[in-house]
Amino acid sequence: MPLRLFIYLARVYESIIEDTSIYATKLVKIPRPEFIVLYNGKNDFPDEKTLKLSDAFKDVYTTSPLGCRAELEVKVLNINKGHNDEIVRKNTDLAGYAAFIAEIRKNQANGIPLEEAMTNAIKNCISQNILPQFLKENSSEVLNMLFTEFNMEDYGRVMKTEGREEGRQEGRQEGRQEGRQEGREENKLETAVSLLQAGMSPEEVAKHTKLSLERVYQLQSQ
Repeated sequence: MPLRLFIYLARVYESIIEDTSIYATKLVKIPRPEFIVLYNGKNDFPDEKTLKLSDAFKDVYTTSPLGCRAELEVKVLNINKGHNDEIVRKNTDLAGYAAFIAEIRKNQANGIPLEEAMTNAIKNCISQNILPQFLKENSSEVLNMLFTEFNMEDYGRVMKTEGREEGRQEGRQEGRQEGRQEGREENKLETAVSLLQAGMSPEEVAKHTKLSLERVYQLQSQ
């Protein structure tokens, strides 16, 4: 995360400083950055933790003979339920976001597929007056962002177990493959309908569900 923010910071500074200013002989004042990350993942995480860019350096050192080093510190705050409650309560939007994520997690825990879990969470939060205006106006963008975020989170866990499971699954898979495929297709259709109802465009729905665009348009017209 510090490396990602380091790269992002450089791009931001590049965009706000005129091309010629970077070569000026006088000091060019720039905005002072602060780096705060809100953690809402599933893994155990402390209320607060500081991450440093230097933790990623190949050559670990505490001092430089020339007194020169690059550093960027990121404060990570855990905003899951039961963590930093006082901070979360002070900010209505942050409290709403935490409640929204908790709703998605609850849906997933009940066995609901990710896309449907997100669309249901949007509907439920709007009905409960949790971030209603934001979710109504930006439901498509929220779904796109969270779809990537949640899948990247799951990807790491899947990769750890995939190798162990592959051998065991190979012998059992053939007999169950057809039934699972039918079930996945049905889930795709249900998810596509939910995403369309939430305001996502047919093109985005087709991308996320792997259905053909023609099939999505058929669902939209039903």
